[in-house]
Amino acid sequence: MSINPTSSIEIWCAESIRQLVETMARQRVFRGADNVILDPLEPQHVILRAYRSPGQDETRRTGERLVGSPCCIVTYTGHRRPPSAGENCVDDGLLNVIVQICDDADEPSVDRLPTYLAWLEDIRRRVLRKPGSHLSPLESMPIALGQIYLVHVSENKSPDETDWSYHEKMRAAIVVQCYTRTSR
Repeated sequence: MSINPTSSIEIWCAESIRQLVETMARQRVFRGADNVILDPLEPQHVILRAYRSPGQDETRRTGERLVGSPCCIVTYTGHRRPPSAGENCVDDGLLNVIVQICDDADEPSVDRLPTYLAWLEDIRRRVLRKPGSHLSPLESMPIALGQIYLVHVSENKSPDETDWSYHEKMRAAIVVQCYTRTSR
């Protein structure tokens, strides 16, 4: 099933980030760092998912199965538009997308941490600046969806990581924050 990225600013951001990481995987950017032997991140192991709210009965909830290992999960987690942000005909907002590296390796994750952090740094740099430009690739979205006027990336540690992670399989994550302006 294919998703139409031009259906909303939220889908456009999340799918654009997923496509960006998939392209990097296709270009073999993601390999082991510091002589760590690690399978490369494969393009088909870069997936998009939507934020999943906790269910009523959390005792039966289990982690999702990985699509492959290692993998990269791009998760849309919300778009806040406070009433005091914007003007009469436009809303300013903050849209968040989490990018997480998951791996089911048996080795201690600390041995692979330099690799995971290097991968996230590569993603951070690519999300913030497209080659040959000072702009983020996210800033070139269709004007009909709105405008992204600032992109910021930081390390992420969710207060309740079970809402978005693969439990023990999640190794490292960043959050991409897109500052938006949309019509009311």
